[in-house]
Amino acid sequence: MTRTAWERTDTSGMSLTIDGDATVQADPDRLAELFEAVFEFASVNGAERVTVEYDGDTLGIAGDGDPIPADRRGDAMDYNAAVPSAEARMLLPNAQTLATVHGWQTSLDPEYDAGVRLNITGVDGEAAGR
Repeated sequence: MTRTAWERTDTSGMSLTIDGDATVQADPDRLAELFEAVFEFASVNGAERVTVEYDGDTLGIAGDGDPIPADRRGDAMDYNAAVPSAEARMLLPNAQTLATVHGWQTSLDPEYDAGVRLNITGVDGEAAGR
């Protein structure tokens, strides 16, 4: 699913790392749309590398693009904000909406300083090898 969403998104010049293998309980079309929104956000945010990982409860998607300033993080998930840019403004709110449809919660990782990391928690699934 992750690689399919990657291939359907304009990710030219970026690389994808998937840390582990997992099966997640989700609507496949909406999960793909969620991945596509975050991948597109990473692209317009200047990322060169995107990493996806799942630990049994949290799905983390990190891009090494420009960090969102601390004073703008609260606005990043709002449809009315243009954070970090007008081009990116709808992408994180769309990802949040798609996560909410599944009963998941989203947040930007305040500890991640190598770009932007979206944490999606409450994700039911199983990581391979666990």
